[in-house]
Amino acid sequence: MKYLHKIKGIALRAASLSDALSIWQWRNLDDAYKFYGNAEYVPYEKHIGWFRKALNDEDRYLLIAELEGDPIAHIRFDLEDTSATVSICMAGNAKGKKLSRPSLEVSCDYIMSKGYTEILASIHEMNLASIRLFRSLDFELETSSPPFLNYCLRKHREA
Repeated sequence: MKYLHKIKGIALRAASLSDALSIWQWRNLDDAYKFYGNAEYVPYEKHIGWFRKALNDEDRYLLIAELEGDPIAHIRFDLEDTSATVSICMAGNAKGKKLSRPSLEVSCDYIMSKGYTEILASIHEMNLASIRLFRSLDFELETSSPPFLNYCLRKHREA
């Protein structure tokens, strides 16, 4: 397995078509989708079509965070100029184990290493766990577009 980046025991790899079913299951677990821009249940047939297209999109990274070879999160970055908009979805068996922070951290570090200078996140105002997560990594609240709060992490210039 070729890993793209690794921090604190969390390894990052590119997603592949074989991840489609797991990501679909994670997205729909416990109605997690209620916090998404598309806050509806997505049937697998629709998801797999989106996933195939997303895998081939040059303006998107689909990543999988792993711990000891087990997938624990899906992280997506939509790219535009020097910005990357992030979303994260945890695997059911990873929830409550304090793995979201290192998964997001390794992903953001990887994207910043690719030359992106800001990472944006649009978080549902009722998704308190995600708000705490992003704030813990120094994302700052920029604007509000109810029901979403828009956060940003900027790469600091090195002296």
